[in-house]
Amino acid sequence: MSTLLRVLGPLEVWHDGVILPIRSHRQRALLTRLVIDSGHVASVNQLIECAWDEDTLPTDPSSALQNQIFRLRNFLGPLRDLLRTKVPGYVFDIDPECIDANQFERLIREAHDLQSSAPRKSLHLLENALDLWQGPAFVEFSDGFARARAASLEQEKASALERRIDLLLTVGETSAAIAAAESLNAEEPLRENPYSQRMRGLVLEGRTNEALNVFQELRNRLASDLGTEPSHEARDLHIKILRQEVETPLAFAKNSDAAIAPLPLPSKTESEFIGREVEIESIIQYVHKHRITSIVGPGGVGKTRLAVEAAERISEFNLVCWVDLSEIRDESLVTSTILNSLGVIDPPRTPSVQALLSVLRGQQLTLLLDNCEHMLNGVAEVIGQVSSSCPTVHVITTSREPLRVVGEQVLLLQPLTLAANGTAMTMFLSRLQAAGLILVEGSKNELDLAAQIVERLDGLPLALEIAAANAVELGLPAVLEDTENWRLDGGIRSAAVRHQDLNQLLAWSYELLDEQEKILFSRLAVFPGKFSMRQIEQVCASEPLCLESVKALLASLVRKSLVSRAVTSNVSDRAFSLLSTVRHFALGILAVSQEKMSIEERALIYTLEWATNLDVSLSSGEEIEITQFAESLNDLRSAYAWANEHDPERAIALIQATAILAFHRLEYEVLGWAEHEVQTRRFAKLPTRLLFAATSSAIRKGSLELAGEYAAEGLSSASSASEEAVAILGMTHFLLIKGEPRQAMEQSAIAWQAYGTSGDVISAMAHAGTVAIAASYLAEHAVADAWVSRCHELASKFPGSLTLRAYAAYFAGETQIDRNPDQALSELSLAFEISSRIGDRFIAGISLTSAVTLRARLHKTEASFDAYIHAMDSLFSAGDTTALWLTVRNIIPLLVQERPADSYALYVAMTNSTSAPPVYGQEEDTLEEAACAALNGIDPRTAMEITAYWRGVQDVEVFNFAIAVARDVARDLGNASGDQR
Repeated sequence: MSTLLRVLGPLEVWHDGVILPIRSHRQRALLTRLVIDSGHVASVNQLIECAWDEDTLPTDPSSALQNQIFRLRNFLGPLRDLLRTKVPGYVFDIDPECIDANQFERLIREAHDLQSSAPRKSLHLLENALDLWQGPAFVEFSDGFARARAASLEQEKASALERRIDLLLTVGETSAAIAAAESLNAEEPLRENPYSQRMRGLVLEGRTNEALNVFQELRNRLASDLGTEPSHEARDLHIKILRQEVETPLAFAKNSDAAIAPLPLPSKTESEFIGREVEIESIIQYVHKHRITSIVGPGGVGKTRLAVEAAERISEFNLVCWVDLSEIRDESLVTSTILNSLGVIDPPRTPSVQALLSVLRGQQLTLLLDNCEHMLNGVAEVIGQVSSSCPTVHVITTSREPLRVVGEQVLLLQPLTLAANGTAMTMFLSRLQAAGLILVEGSKNELDLAAQIVERLDGLPLALEIAAANAVELGLPAVLEDTENWRLDGGIRSAAVRHQDLNQLLAWSYELLDEQEKILFSRLAVFPGKFSMRQIEQVCASEPLCLESVKALLASLVRKSLVSRAVTSNVSDRAFSLLSTVRHFALGILAVSQEKMSIEERALIYTLEWATNLDVSLSSGEEIEITQFAESLNDLRSAYAWANEHDPERAIALIQATAILAFHRLEYEVLGWAEHEVQTRRFAKLPTRLLFAATSSAIRKGSLELAGEYAAEGLSSASSASEEAVAILGMTHFLLIKGEPRQAMEQSAIAWQAYGTSGDVISAMAHAGTVAIAASYLAEHAVADAWVSRCHELASKFPGSLTLRAYAAYFAGETQIDRNPDQALSELSLAFEISSRIGDRFIAGISLTSAVTLRARLHKTEASFDAYIHAMDSLFSAGDTTALWLTVRNIIPLLVQERPADSYALYVAMTNSTSAPPVYGQEEDTLEEAACAALNGIDPRTAMEITAYWRGVQDVEVFNFAIAVARDVARDLGNASGDQR
């Protein structure tokens, strides 16, 4: 993702090509102050001073500042987490390179370092620096708190403009130098140095009289406006011009006097080059710092196009020669191909490496060797000698694997970014337009189709080019179907044949592999997502591949850009992946092999063992990160689909092993597999854990009757203490939702007693907490506190289990909501923080729901309702009907005072819904009181209309209405807060 914060002109914040609108002058002031101090803390007092003057200072400045910071974070969107609270104020912890002022100063420093050794490069950097300016620095606040920083930048800009003119003179671009100096004199007539620069430029062009006239112009201006004479330096230059003693600088020579006439770079395509600015800058920097730069990546990723774009910029300060190696098949022809591309005017009789070196010695040159992957040994041998013998020659190569020679710097080129506003989508839409297919503005359906195509094609530029070309004749739906069936061909006719068809493109790389590499490559297709070395060894290391050879083969496939190195997390060892396009090609090879079934079965066995071990670790209180489960979801899907068709018993075993993990991760798809098995009844007796998962799935959908049936069957199927603990967990979950806390309390107390036999500490914790919560609902607070203490004791016995700690904090908070709200909020926040860190969505969800409800009840503010909306949006996205109803009924009492009609509408909808869980105890009394108060706030006719409409409304409409009402309340509270300030 790319971020740019502009302060060299009006303040603008860009992220992934989209500007983040920050319209409030006060918030723009705060952000500007934080940017000036980026990386350092701006104190509360400093921020208050920049946001308010004495006349507008609010009565409570600190609270007002907190509110403004909260709003600023919202406007910053994806960058909100960079704005952090840090004593004694706030810090905007953005990468300094994301601020254009810092980029400007860096480019100025780099230009200064190169002005003697590489004046053209120095000029290029200087012009890039000046191009960053969109107007005066910190223009909105340059006469206030930003005055010092703005003045410093403006002075640097003024110096840079003069240095640019000096460099233009140095490289022989006198006309441009004279024009630039005249422009500066027009803006600042009393600025003396541009007059001297004009004089030197005119002398270099042989226009001595005009140069002398410029000096007279300067003398007249200073005399009339200031009553002074020109400086000593200007007068000395005048005398030198009169004596014809002005030195003529040597214009930067791109080349020595060697007799070569290199072939030009290939003609650019007319299509727009999109993105890759970071990569181009990296290549240019690598060329300056290293002798050999290799652009490496999979076929179709855009290596050649990137290399040509970078070479165009390099040609501004150095000669570039392009060498296309794609058509040669004999490594002995590498040298002669390079000599031919150099266009040597007096070529050697024998095109040997020594002859090439004799031509290249002394040349100031960059060689661009394109398409090297099939000639690696020959290219490596030649380039190694060029690097050691020709110090002024630099080399750029494009290939699907590195040369692996001394002095090589590799740039691994990745596909374009797949975000909604990423470069892949931007490129695809651009190519569609160029091909004549313009999407209807605002057409969400077409944009969704385009986004699916882009994601399916991995953001590979060549694949997107082919898809766009096809879309004109076939339309986007047909192209999407082709990508799903991998029937995509028909690219640009002028391109190489292998660049017109995805399969041909990948076949080119595949045929360069040896036999063992081909076998491993096809076997890796069995992994649908990221995979680990352990997976590869256990699934793929079978005859004819031996365990010892797999690592070396994998390393080779990574080097050849057929296997990608994946970004790993701190909880996963999944370090490799295949692009979707590459995986499909490999699947085609695996499908026609005789080992397809055996490899897929080995993958299933590995996944089942992995899930079983993770489940045991969780249940026994070991420290695990449940996010591992999410990273394995693709493997689980693939394994279940295969087992469902070929090995139903293992399909059941897989669901059984993942039941508790899926429950904590809220992976409803996996829980749904269990419910499907219950409904299809392939086996007469189903395991307890599967029935627990089915119960959870039914509760989530609001199907309480089915949930009760599944829970009861789970109890009857339990055949051990551990199974009984899980079965009772499902039943008590159902009983609490159904509104029978006494029964839930009794059953959980019984299950707790069996903990010593089952050894399942997670179930034991859940049962102890269930007793505590049920007792709290029944107002038996002493009992609740006693069981919360047991929860803490159990968690202390297993200090490595963050799941137990999160559970204990949640139970402590939930039981204190009515008695000690502040303590409850602290415990619930702790539970949410811990569970979010380990990826336990179940505990995070129930903690967040309770916390935001309590916070809104205690402090009815815009921030509290924003948090409430976030919680409801998350539950709505997950499709958790039961949790949504619990959240809706929590908001009903909060709306009574300001929005009685809306409060009453939600109450009517809840009491008439068949999927809403029953209400009981203190909460039932609270809701009835809220409904009566709401009725008192509306007239009878309105109440009748509300009742008539909302008693038959679908759940989805109720949830959308509740979210919309919460948004309105948050907006009203925000406006009221702003009016008070």
